[in-house]
Amino acid sequence: MTRRVERLVFAGIAYFDVDLAAAAMGRDAIAIWLTVQPRHLAAVGEALAAHPDVPFAVAVTGQANLSASVMVRNTDELYEFVTDVLGSLDGVTGYEMLPLLARVKNAGSLVSGDRLAPPKVSTSQISPKRRSASSRSAL
Repeated sequence: MTRRVERLVFAGIAYFDVDLAAAAMGRDAIAIWLTVQPRHLAAVGEALAAHPDVPFAVAVTGQANLSASVMVRNTDELYEFVTDVLGSLDGVTGYEMLPLLARVKNAGSLVSGDRLAPPKVSTSQISPKRRSASSRSAL
């Protein structure tokens, strides 16, 4: 089994994607809505997307035209992000920050408090052998 998985990964057919609960690592997500001059939109979006503390950045429509999530440990890190990162980007004319008060789903994973919720396994996902053993043990 191990060799087969290794071959699938090496061939680029399969890959592993690790999902971590940010709050369990002492980090909080802050949503930032930015207003950027249109000619600078691509450059600002690319700069944010390349930043290690920004797991998500997207161009949007409305009063703001760029949205991003920023992962920070405290208000000092948030202040540094605003002054050092946003302050250095040409074309940013305004921003609004929104703390995320409760997270229900994170990049496809369900979240419970500050932890990833355990996966729910339906009876159709359990092999027939395990299903019959578990029904006998319930008797």
